[in-house]
Amino acid sequence: MDPEAAAMELVESMGPEFSGVGFVWMLTANATPGALAVSMRLFFLTDRPITNAQRKAWSQALERRTGVKLADPAIYSAVQVIYTAPPEFKKPSRDPFPRRWGVIYGETETLEWRAVDAAIPKAAPRSTAPYSTASAFEHPKSLTGGIIEALLAIGD
Repeated sequence: MDPEAAAMELVESMGPEFSGVGFVWMLTANATPGALAVSMRLFFLTDRPITNAQRKAWSQALERRTGVKLADPAIYSAVQVIYTAPPEFKKPSRDPFPRRWGVIYGETETLEWRAVDAAIPKAAPRSTAPYSTASAFEHPKSLTGGIIEALLAIGD
C-alpha cells in the first residue's frame, strides 16, 4: 500500500469541496500492509473554527452519502483520546511503513468550511413542545407526569 496514494484517494471520495485543498495525512498504529481498509487520519486547516458537533454531522452525512465509513464520528468528542504517536516495535521487528505521515500540497491551504457545511443535509427542526406533553417514542408506562413521577416509577 502506498499511503500517500491512499490518502489522495480518500480525499477524492470525500466530495468536491475537498478538491485542491492541501492536507496532512498520518497512518494510525492500526495501519498494516495488505489490510482491507486504510487506517489513517487526515488533517485539514479550515478557514474558521468548527465545533465537534459540526465535524460529527459532516462525518455522518459523508457515511450516508458514500455508504462507507470514511470518517469515524466517535473521535469528535471532547473526551475521546486520539493517539498520534507512531507505534513502537520490539527488536528485531521493524515498522512496515518507513514513512507514517506526509503533506499533500494543494491549490489552496485552507478548506472552506461553508462549502462543506452546505453539503451536509440539515436535520428537521425539533419539536418545541414541553417534554411532558410530547414524546418521541411510545412507552408502555407513560412518563408524562413529570420527573418526580418518572423517578418514582424507576424505583431504587
